[in-house]
Amino acid sequence: LRGDALITATYNRPVGEDWAVAAGALAGRLAEAGHGEVSFVGRSRGVKLVVGSDTVRETLAVVPPPGGDDTLEPPRLQYEQTEGAFSQPNAGVC
Repeated sequence: LRGDALITATYNRPVGEDWAVAAGALAGRLAEAGHGEVSFVGRSRGVKLVVGSDTVRETLAVVPPPGGDDTLEPPRLQYEQTEGAFSQPNAGVC
C-alpha cells in the first residue's frame, strides 16, 4: 500500500479559505514527517473544500492461489477510494 490518507472533517459552521490554508499547512507537515500524501476535505452546509485530492488510489498485489506459480510477479489490482462513497479501507480484508 502507498500509505496515503484522506481526512474528511464536517463542521456545523462555514469553512473557508482560512481552513484550507491551515489544512494545507498540516498536510505539508505530515508529508515532511514521512506520513505519505495526506489530503483533507472540509465540509459544511453546502460547501466542500478539497486540499489535495478527494480520492485515494491504491495498488494491491494479488496473492496467487494455492498451488499457483510462485515464481511469477503477482498481478496488481488498482482501485480508487472516493470521499463520500463507502469503501473498505482495510486492505487485509480485501
